Amino acid sequence: MWRQTKLFLWFVTVTPGAFYGTHLYMVCDVTKGKHPWGPGHKFLRHWILAAGRKPERQGRMTTKVFRNKIFLAAVRVVEKDANGGTRTLAQQYSVIDHLVELVAGPHD
Repeated sequence: MWRQTKLFLWFVTVTPGAFYGTHLYMVCDVTKGKHPWGPGHKFLRHWILAAGRKPERQGRMTTKVFRNKIFLAAVRVVEKDANGGTRTLAQQYSVIDHLVELVAGPHD
C-alpha cells in the first residue's frame, strides 16, 4: 500500500452505546532494515504502552501484547482519500488514531 508495508492492529469497542462491538483498526508504518522501530514509530510507542516496558529486542515485538486488554483510544474520521480529495459522507470511515492509555488488563 503506497509502497510501504503497513501493520494493521484491530480493536473492538466495548463502550456501551450505538458503537458497542464495532471493529476499528489502527495503522502503523513498518520500516524495513536492521533497526525498524525508532522511538518515534507508532507501533513501538503503543507496544510499550500495552506491555508496560520497553522491548528486550525490537525484532521480537509481537502483537500479542495487545490481546485481552482495554485501551482508551482516540478515534478519527477519515475524510480525505489517498490523493487528498474529499470523501463523501458515505465514503468516510473511522480509525483509531492512537491509544491514550491502558485501562484494564495485565502488563506482560
